[in-house]
Amino acid sequence: DNISLALDFVDGFSSDGGTNMAPALQIAMQRENIKSGYLNQIIFMTDGSVGNEAQIFDQIAQDIGDARLFTIAIGPAPNNYFMSKAAMFGKGTYTHIAALNQVNDSMSHLFAQLSRPALTDVAVTWNTSDVEQSPSVIADLYMDQPLIITSKTPITKSIGAPSFVVSGLSGDSHNKKTWSEQIKLNDDDRTTGIARLWARNKVEE
Repeated sequence: DNISLALDFVDGFSSDGGTNMAPALQIAMQRENIKSGYLNQIIFMTDGSVGNEAQIFDQIAQDIGDARLFTIAIGPAPNNYFMSKAAMFGKGTYTHIAALNQVNDSMSHLFAQLSRPALTDVAVTWNTSDVEQSPSVIADLYMDQPLIITSKTPITKSIGAPSFVVSGLSGDSHNKKTWSEQIKLNDDDRTTGIARLWARNKVEE
């Protein structure tokens, strides 16, 4: 029944060439539309070039709440900057589909991921306060996705190489379980390139 309602709703659209995303996002992020106890996943899909970026970033940061925002751009020349940043603000992911013949496979893979989040409310807690980590806000983890963070960490004689705990919630909306694991970093002065990678990620964030 819901699929039939959605198809009828889409069939009633009248397209005139504009890309006015703010009102649609405002409706999607309204808290009264979110059922308690469920993870609200908003899918933002466009084939157009989105303008007024700063305004929409502010809107997402202010109204996203506990929802997740996943952005999808279809076409050869999307606004990659906007779509990737919007997904970052919304703790979701960005998918770029360059050609129409890739839509079915890409969307099927994305929906399979969204139906099975491996870990939600992911957090990284360090054993020392003097750590600069990027990203500071970590998105949910879905199947086939790694958790990648970079950090600037002190190494002292009293603490040694820093350690951290990765934690989150696993399971479906009605059977959430807390998961955590402690990881200790190796003190390896020979590794090169990580400082530059951390700096790039810090600037990007």
